[in-house]
Amino acid sequence: MLQLDIKTLDVDEKTLSTLMMHSLVLEKMAEGVSVCDENGFIVLTNPAFNKMFGYNSADLQGQHITVLNDCSDEENGRIFRDISGSLRTVGEWSGEFPNRRKDGTKLQTHARITAMDTSGKSYWVTVQEDISHRKTTSAEIELLHENVAAHAAELEAANRELEAFSYTVSHDLRKPLTRIMGYTDVVLEQCNEMSYRPCRDYLQEIHAGAERMNKLIDTILELSMLTKKEVKRERVSLSDLVTTVALELKLTEPGRSVNFHIAEGVVVDGDADLLRVALENLIGNAWKYSAQKDDALIIFGVTESNGKVAYFICDNGVGFEMAQSDKIFTPFQRLANAKTYQGFGIGLATVKRIINGHGGRIWAEGSVGTGATFYFTLE
Repeated sequence: MLQLDIKTLDVDEKTLSTLMMHSLVLEKMAEGVSVCDENGFIVLTNPAFNKMFGYNSADLQGQHITVLNDCSDEENGRIFRDISGSLRTVGEWSGEFPNRRKDGTKLQTHARITAMDTSGKSYWVTVQEDISHRKTTSAEIELLHENVAAHAAELEAANRELEAFSYTVSHDLRKPLTRIMGYTDVVLEQCNEMSYRPCRDYLQEIHAGAERMNKLIDTILELSMLTKKEVKRERVSLSDLVTTVALELKLTEPGRSVNFHIAEGVVVDGDADLLRVALENLIGNAWKYSAQKDDALIIFGVTESNGKVAYFICDNGVGFEMAQSDKIFTPFQRLANAKTYQGFGIGLATVKRIINGHGGRIWAEGSVGTGATFYFTLE
């Protein structure tokens, strides 16, 4: 209870009622309230204040308010002078305190102090709130920001290393390959005039290997460039892009009979160039892995997944085992039943980066011998 027996005061009934109401308000307040004299000695505390610091009113009465601060004597003196000066000039002060409870545990409080004069005496009324949890949360957020900044710096360094690697690949590795292919061509021309067939076969193998390596370098560089390319959004017709890619594939192998079912009027917001690359890889895969089918079928359509619009490319080709689906989008990873087909394992990794760059996601479903379906969303 508050250390003031208002019933003993010689006041009229109305004043007594008001005082009792004020006393009740102090007792019920969630914030800690203390009253000190102008020299900083505690006169009065409410229950919330006592609970906050682990004392009872009798323990605190007559103590100097700085006994609750977790500061050195020098720091306490400075704080007390600052507060006194502010109360004398503007009548109020607010700020944060490092405090210590009776049991020695620490807490951080925010205090609002107001000067009050009554019966010719000056008092300080302090309202305090425990902000320890808020401070802890703030420190955790600050640490999180520091970790994010450090991670961003690591990513930036990794990107610089990737750019340096790309430069090495495009210059230092390509030069010897070009020389190998050039000299191989020269020797092949001379071997054509000779009757030693194995010599020509070996040289052709060397030339084919160097050419494959050259294409791999191009593929790696393209993947690297996609990582750095900014997504420039515009209205893009996926239906038109799929139709164009399908026509181009038919021109490369006019003897193949492949049925395309293409949903009409599918328009999205995205980067037209990047989305074309993604569709070229997805439809190109469907075309490649359905090559052994006499009735090859490739479908582009729209469905719904978890309340979002999802687009898909479906084929009836060789398919894959779902147990291996986690490898599909990893660079240079090729599934066992795909190794008889040409490729480097870069195409679907490229698609994943493009879809991620659009804020979407991509996943695949399939089974061996019945085909595969690749779904993707865009934001």
